[in-house]
Amino acid sequence: MDSVLLEKVEKSNIDYLIVVLTDIFGAEKGLEFPVRSLDNIDQIGIDGSSVGFEPTKHSDLTLTPDPNTFIVLPWNRRIGRVLCDVKKVDGQDLDACPRTILKQQIDSLKASEFRYLCRPELELYLVEEDCPADDAHYLDLEPIDQFAPLRRIMIDRALELGIPIKYGHHECGPGQIEIEFLYDDPLRAADNTQIFKFLARYISWDEESLIATFMPKPFSGEAGNGLHIHQRLMKDQKSVFTTDDGELSDLCLHFIGGLLEHAPAMTAITCPTVNSFRRMIVGHEAPVYLTWGVANRTALIRIPGYEKEVRIEYRGADGSANIYLLLSVLIASGLDGIKRKIEPPDQVTIDIDSLSNKRRREMGIELLPSNLSEALNALDEDKFMRTVLGEDLLEVFLREKHKEWSEFQAIEKGAIDVTKWEFNRYLRYG
Repeated sequence: MDSVLLEKVEKSNIDYLIVVLTDIFGAEKGLEFPVRSLDNIDQIGIDGSSVGFEPTKHSDLTLTPDPNTFIVLPWNRRIGRVLCDVKKVDGQDLDACPRTILKQQIDSLKASEFRYLCRPELELYLVEEDCPADDAHYLDLEPIDQFAPLRRIMIDRALELGIPIKYGHHECGPGQIEIEFLYDDPLRAADNTQIFKFLARYISWDEESLIATFMPKPFSGEAGNGLHIHQRLMKDQKSVFTTDDGELSDLCLHFIGGLLEHAPAMTAITCPTVNSFRRMIVGHEAPVYLTWGVANRTALIRIPGYEKEVRIEYRGADGSANIYLLLSVLIASGLDGIKRKIEPPDQVTIDIDSLSNKRRREMGIELLPSNLSEALNALDEDKFMRTVLGEDLLEVFLREKHKEWSEFQAIEKGAIDVTKWEFNRYLRYG
């Protein structure tokens, strides 16, 4: 066990340490150690096949805790928690580990002398049995927003753990809230997103017996749960997305060009479930077209129009995405755009949803994949994305997601309620 981690554990006076990994699909798994046993532990071994990383014949893997992610649970100070990288038994990186894939993209940023900063926006529903927990809507305040105190507890706990929160508020859907983070480096942003998801689920159940779900579309006709990512690219402490005159730089346009070129393939990562495509419908500010624009919330990529320094908001991801893979493909696609000087199409400044199909065709506006199967095929065909994610991860990801699609089709053709199937499958783990 790492000496730095052991020192932190000793100073914290905890009794148990949970070591946590993120699997290929974004779910957290973990082992719980009594602290008195830690001195006797050299390596932490797991069955990689049981968490979906490796075939059985290569199933022995190890976990390497990152001491920088060690926390003590504010609601139970007997318990500590630390995030891990998954490695092979010889200590080499496991190519299919999502956290390792993100680190590889961070290394690419360093080689390009860029610093990438991002700010996730997490949306979630509070659910009581199978219904939204309240009747409030966008920016409603107490007493209509009856679970505002619960949201404050979430934010308080996140701040105690060093997670930089910008604000929280009630979102458009009944029982829906949004939490916005402050800008951070991508690895910390991804780690903090995972930690916040965990604490939101725990606190909601512990305080109010509610389920907190990041499921993309838990309720038909209501807003979906997005995971928008705001992005800035820096060099020498200065944004490279903005010219001295405050305009969009060529680097910014090329970054957007890369995002748009790889967006069809990225959709399998940003929207990785059958339920994801319930969210991607016209009229709910969930983008379905390959477009970008300043101050245009119907576009896939939005440049906020009220700030002096240009930033890029990618609006195509939802709450079921694996945050490590999501940030990896965004970084890689943007850098590919810069490297190849990919020019984006003309920006769209009007409401894309209001246009006729004929008008969209005339403007050259193309659709994103419309279901999980189309998204998986686009990912499989994008050679660049294959180099980013690696063959080992893609083999597992594509296989299991094609199974999900096949199961959905079989259920859709049968007598079982499809909505109920999705609700049961994604509610707690979306």
